[in-house]
Amino acid sequence: MINTKALVKELEKQNLTLSTFESATGGLIASEICAVPGVSKVFLSSIVTYQTKTKIKLLGLKKHRINKFGVISQEIAKDMVVNGCKKTKAKCGISVTGNAGPNTLDGKTNGLFYIGFKVNNNIYIKEFQLHSGMDRNQKRKKITEIAINYLLNLLKKSKN
Repeated sequence: MINTKALVKELEKQNLTLSTFESATGGLIASEICAVPGVSKVFLSSIVTYQTKTKIKLLGLKKHRINKFGVISQEIAKDMVVNGCKKTKAKCGISVTGNAGPNTLDGKTNGLFYIGFKVNNNIYIKEFQLHSGMDRNQKRKKITEIAINYLLNLLKKSKN
């Protein structure tokens, strides 16, 4: 279950703003968040950079880091969320890069995703390996659910 309403409520409660920086999910995270009435109080923007060249152009990623780590990596997920939040001035951010399948991509297994989270000045990077038996859209929807729920949990923990 996606706790999008609870996420928006928690962002409001903590007076925080959010932007998303998506690749493999193609904007699904932003779409889920924007479905909540009144979300404009906390949601600033989404940048969908599906191709590597747009990650470089729109998020300011460094080509040498992409060449070194691969576009599907924890390092690139971190660069996406850090650079994206800097550009949008968001206090919180979610980035996602991964392989929704059906094949191996850049040596990364089908179903491998990295999600970057920013909460104020704290950065968290998580790796998720989804079952390769799921189809592309099932994986994209599942990663969207994981990302939203994980950020909500991080926000709740940051209060304590």
